[in-house]
Amino acid sequence: ARGVLETSFLSPDIPGWEKEANLLERKILDIVQDMRRETKARHLASKHKVLFFDTAPEIDRDIIRIRLRNLRFKYAMSATDVSAMVQEAERPRISFDNVYGADTAKNELEFIIKWLKEPRRFAGLGLRPPRGVLLYGPPGTGKTMLAKALAGESNCPFFPATATGFVTKWQGSGPENIRCLFENARKYAPSIVFIDEIDAIGKKRGGMDGVAGAAEQTLNALLVEMDGFAASSDRPVVVIAATNLAELLDDALRRRFDREVEVDRPDRKARYDYLTHRLQEHRHADVSDHVIDRIAASTAGMTIADLERIIQQAGRMAAEQERIITDEMVEEALDTIRMGPGSLHSDPAVLKRIACHEAGHCLVAWLMGHKPLQVTIVGRGSVGGYMEKEVDENRILYTAAELKSMIRQAMGGRAAEIVCYGPDQGLSSGVASDLKLATRYAEQMVRNFGMGTNIGQVALNGHMADSGPLAVRITREVEKIVSEQLEHAIKELRENRQFLGLLIQSLLDRNRLTLTDLEMILGDIETN
Repeated sequence: ARGVLETSFLSPDIPGWEKEANLLERKILDIVQDMRRETKARHLASKHKVLFFDTAPEIDRDIIRIRLRNLRFKYAMSATDVSAMVQEAERPRISFDNVYGADTAKNELEFIIKWLKEPRRFAGLGLRPPRGVLLYGPPGTGKTMLAKALAGESNCPFFPATATGFVTKWQGSGPENIRCLFENARKYAPSIVFIDEIDAIGKKRGGMDGVAGAAEQTLNALLVEMDGFAASSDRPVVVIAATNLAELLDDALRRRFDREVEVDRPDRKARYDYLTHRLQEHRHADVSDHVIDRIAASTAGMTIADLERIIQQAGRMAAEQERIITDEMVEEALDTIRMGPGSLHSDPAVLKRIACHEAGHCLVAWLMGHKPLQVTIVGRGSVGGYMEKEVDENRILYTAAELKSMIRQAMGGRAAEIVCYGPDQGLSSGVASDLKLATRYAEQMVRNFGMGTNIGQVALNGHMADSGPLAVRITREVEKIVSEQLEHAIKELRENRQFLGLLIQSLLDRNRLTLTDLEMILGDIETN
């Protein structure tokens, strides 16, 4: 018994019995209501649900009325799992639309979403639940965001963890933490367990002791849990793991994953979409579409995290100047992130030679039909200036003519200096990086691609090609290819000396020329 009800109501013959009877009735009804609430609470607790509602207060003189509205049920952890509480608000609310790029990875994960939404249908087909998916790829490509989007798309509880957090200073903490994680996840299955940087505990085992031994014990516990001895076919727990170093993982661990999905760097369209979303919807930014398009074209190989660094850098510049983010800030932020802060050389003679050198690169590329995105004489890092072209991300092979054109563009700077300063004074150390690039292209043509006229259709990667007579022949063939393209570049620049002079003067006046500026200067020139 929880307590005793005391009452003065004994008989209807006693005067005033109605008041005592009504009081007893109210006490009994209060107890019944409490019992009903307790029963309902236990029922909701068995389904891991709690009642949520919004409040709307109203003040009328000295009275405050609070209305409850929008009553709804949400999932919540049981009281024993408060330390790892997973509420509805903590469930990922993002979808694949919030993940830019990674289209191949999204397609691979569609099957997991279908299974989590309809586990009984697939179990009826005799298919076992998916045990896990390994996401691998370069840092910053959005593997964590993709895992959250998977949980959001499938509307499943999401249990995130980092592999480094499993092993602590306490002996045996790693396996225990693994078991607790999966125990909680199975209570709310179907659910998703996400383990970031799994290589911290998942490297190849070697029977070590100490810290490495603790990591191996943790890995063994993870392998047992992923085998699914305690799993139900209609209530699966799917493990999503992320790593940058898939090749270092233990073979037994990789076998546990049903699929290994590469999350690659975003393509140009994905970069453009992300920049548009972040900049054009930013209330403190006014960035034009053509600048966003140029930034997207200039950031081949960058990840979404790299793009965010550019935006943050532009935001800091705007905050320092107490202005909104502009086109110039975003472009400066891009160059600063890639190559460091810019500065002009203080010597006018050196600056003019740099302008001549970069104008040569630009004009040779333009004559060959490759329009640069920009050319500048603002020095950054170890370079005094540079020309930037758009990278063809879909290119997988090159012809001999295309490789020679790339060598010619690389030698365009030296060619311009020879045209402007003569054969002797036109030789400067500014060609160092260009010469390395041209030599590498030519050497690949001769040694790897069978494009050397005096070497033939052979691949020369052995010891004989690094020394002796064969190495001499290769060097002569490489020098011949580079020299021929240099002569071609000199001839083209001499034939278009007027445009070369216009580019040099424009660079000295403005320090930087964009594609729009170049089209105004070189629009009438004939290209190949």
